[in-house]
Amino acid sequence: MRFASHGTLPGPVVFLLGFLAGRIDHVHFARDVAGAANSLVLRSQERILWPGMPFSAHLHGVAVADPVMLVMGLAANEDLWVSLEFEGAKTAPWYQAVAWPSYQAGAAEAGTAPTLHARAEELRAEVDRALDIYGEVLRMMEQNNPARREELTFYLNLAKQQVQELSRELNRLEQVAKERAEDRQ
Repeated sequence: MRFASHGTLPGPVVFLLGFLAGRIDHVHFARDVAGAANSLVLRSQERILWPGMPFSAHLHGVAVADPVMLVMGLAANEDLWVSLEFEGAKTAPWYQAVAWPSYQAGAAEAGTAPTLHARAEELRAEVDRALDIYGEVLRMMEQNNPARREELTFYLNLAKQQVQELSRELNRLEQVAKERAEDRQ
């Protein structure tokens, strides 16, 4: 792979590349994947003074910290939007030939974009699930089990963070819907 030759990639990222190659019909490339429910950004930074993480991803709108977790959580028929960041990405003809300018442009053209209403319903369901987890963890914390306190605090903070992230995305989506409605008038 040409991208892989631009720098050293960790083992889990190489595993992920093999997975993506095996399901290429559900992989779409875009220079900007913001807004995609399932997205992946791979970075190869040979000559950058302050390198970033080589991998970042979102699965159903929630940040995923590990390539293996992304592979395990992605359903067989789900699309994944991928952005590659490497030196010369803006001029590499092989990448420019396959990458949409943005997820929104590519999804609209490819017909894979969920409707705003459908995505809002998905987000609301995810918020409900996160709130259920939050409530259950609170109930468990009330049992005052000191041995599990640290673990439960971790899960409580994680659920809280997910609710906040999902709510931000839902608010952004509602703003987009409002702007589209205003544009039609």
